[in-house]
Amino acid sequence: MNETKKLLLTELPVTPEQKQAIEALGYEIDVCPDNAPVPADIAARCEVIVCFRLFGHNRLSDFPKLRYVQSVATGVEALPLEELSHTDIKVGKGRNLYSVPMAEWTVCRLLEHYKKSRHFAALQRQHKWEKASWVDYTSNLDELYGKKVGICGTGDIAATLCNLLRGFEVASIVGMNSDGRLVDGYDACFAPNALCEMVEDCDIVVSLAPLTAQTVGMFDEKAISHMKPGAVLVSLSRGKLVDTKAVVGALQSGRLGAFIADVLAEEPLKDDNPLWDMENVYLTPHNSFNTDQRYVRLFEFAYQNLKHYALTGEPRDPVNLIKGY
Repeated sequence: MNETKKLLLTELPVTPEQKQAIEALGYEIDVCPDNAPVPADIAARCEVIVCFRLFGHNRLSDFPKLRYVQSVATGVEALPLEELSHTDIKVGKGRNLYSVPMAEWTVCRLLEHYKKSRHFAALQRQHKWEKASWVDYTSNLDELYGKKVGICGTGDIAATLCNLLRGFEVASIVGMNSDGRLVDGYDACFAPNALCEMVEDCDIVVSLAPLTAQTVGMFDEKAISHMKPGAVLVSLSRGKLVDTKAVVGALQSGRLGAFIADVLAEEPLKDDNPLWDMENVYLTPHNSFNTDQRYVRLFEFAYQNLKHYALTGEPRDPVNLIKGY
């Protein structure tokens, strides 16, 4: 820990006090944009990098002294994983960095759908007070209470979402992970080859799996056709897990009750995409994680991971470069 390490920070604005705290761990800091080439003199001496998309604009070979890359994203497909797997460079992932805001976003959007928020917002704009008769069941609101939920992925974001949903007393929560092992917080877990079986009885299905060669397009026409009629599909981790064309078809047929998405296979969404104009579609522009606490968490996350590496020479949460997460 006494040896000074050359550190490159991107996507992390730091105060003078925060900079001093990191330097006290034994780092000499350079700060560069995450989406631009790094000056050659900085790249040549860099040993540690904290970044997101830096390698979309720089080659791994530009950093001959690099020993440790810390991603500020939960998914690490923006890193050159295949190339890194043939080196001794350590790689850490953004575990538990965005769990709270993304779980909150999911609950918010589900409640927006079930409580018919758009309908009442439109009435408010029109200065209309339309109270349904207590015997008019067609206009009833819906509840999270008693719903059956399926979450594809059992990582840190999913764990936080489970905790929030339990507070609403959902009937059950099932999960999907790489081998179907049971994880705390779930009533049952399924392997990927049992996805169709998993979704059959779910009122809500949340896509939170990592993006790998095996998960691309997992929510295709076949998987969606096995979903409970009127179910809600939530796309939250990586857009390429969900076949947008299959979603549009299922919404038009009434198979899906709603589609809630912060991430899409193609971003930004093209202007002529039918999803824009569907009443039961809820879209946000990949910003569920971007809250008032983002930079507070980013600094604390970076500081603790840099401290762990300075003490141990290892990432606190290493990436499995073969699995890709």
